[in-house]
Amino acid sequence: MKLFDYSQNPDVQLVWPNKDLTLFASGEADYTWVEPQESQPNDAVAFESLTGHPITARKNVLAIGDGLDVIEALGKGTNLFKEGIRLVYIAPPFNTQVNFRQYNDTMNRSMWLSMMRDRLLAIRPMLAEDASVWVHLDDAEVHRARAIMDEIFGESAFVTSVVWQKKTTRDSRAAFSSNHDTILVYAPCGPVKWKTSRNLLVKDNVRLLNRDNDPRGPWSDAPFTAPGFRKAQQYEIVTPTGQVQLPPRGRSWYATEPAYRDLLADGRIWFPKGGDGSPRLKLFAHQLRSLVPFTVWGTSDTGTNDDAKRHLMAQLADRKAA
Repeated sequence: MKLFDYSQNPDVQLVWPNKDLTLFASGEADYTWVEPQESQPNDAVAFESLTGHPITARKNVLAIGDGLDVIEALGKGTNLFKEGIRLVYIAPPFNTQVNFRQYNDTMNRSMWLSMMRDRLLAIRPMLAEDASVWVHLDDAEVHRARAIMDEIFGESAFVTSVVWQKKTTRDSRAAFSSNHDTILVYAPCGPVKWKTSRNLLVKDNVRLLNRDNDPRGPWSDAPFTAPGFRKAQQYEIVTPTGQVQLPPRGRSWYATEPAYRDLLADGRIWFPKGGDGSPRLKLFAHQLRSLVPFTVWGTSDTGTNDDAKRHLMAQLADRKAA
């Protein structure tokens, strides 16, 4: 693999021992440094279906294996993503310097940095034009990971850091009880262009009600006013109970009078308080504007590690704990 040409990036860089070398995986958890031009023997890798059916996915692939092996298999003409990969989400070893029962999370920092660099470099040419890369870490290495991603994708590719509340329990033994992880989000095309293709959040349908038995189904409502003074949008509205309404001071009605009458005839205007209140605009599900995601993901939106554990235990109730 050809290393990134750092001489082409004169900005501030993160430096670590053996950065100019390639990190070669010599076992499940063993790595050695080699010169970039040195070829290393490696077993041929390819995708193998776990279901026995041909691999013909066009949208999503769940690949089990080392990241570099997966990337190598993707690059061998599988045609799975001929138009490029739109989303890469990785949760690499956090390098917390703690050994867990299931795995050891202790790695020499310089090797960890090269391991991350090599995999991000390998996936970069396979990304679609509107792709995004999400890297999930905790405080142990997240700041160094961001420096690596700045070098590989460019600082202008940074979109945001998402804070995920991973638990609600408190650890009283620590100086601070850490209850979050960080997800770095990068888009090679830049956040301004990427936001035109990224997903938005659908508003909660529970908020949709059908307070007037509209045959079109449940709806939400919004004020029928707009900020500022517009002469064409200053007129009297008579409520079903005969009350004469004018826009509040410093505001105008949401639309001109002819447009208002069209909406009223279409059953798109609702008067609260038994027909005595100010007019409001009815909005059906397909007319509701989707929501831009927050950078802080709370437990009510995305759940916690404990929620995930309970879900897995319910799914694998007949399995013994490892």
